[in-house]
Amino acid sequence: MIYEKEIKGETITIKEGMGATKSVGSDCYPYTIVKIANNGNELHAKRDNSIPTDDCEYYGNQSYTYTPNTDSEVEIFTLRKNGYFVKKGKPLNYYWDSISLGARRYYRNPSF
Repeated sequence: MIYEKEIKGETITIKEGMGATKSVGSDCYPYTIVKIANNGNELHAKRDNSIPTDDCEYYGNQSYTYTPNTDSEVEIFTLRKNGYFVKKGKPLNYYWDSISLGARRYYRNPSF
């Protein structure tokens, strides 16, 4: 299934298999969209494996390659009125558990 949604004034194409990034504070985790439900208002996603590249530096340039993790638990995110996909069951303005679409990214803030 492929959906086009207008989110925050921008048309986004959502399709199964596309990359996504879950943000938890300043940390980021790579995900893959595995199912789209409710006319594109609900996304089911699984966390991907992230493998450091040869030039990855924890305190500098963090770079990774990503592979699917078939053992990962499915997480559900719903589109909110504010234009964010937030983990199902969380409050409307809860930004600490949201997912953005289009690219996978793994990043751990070394400050914490």
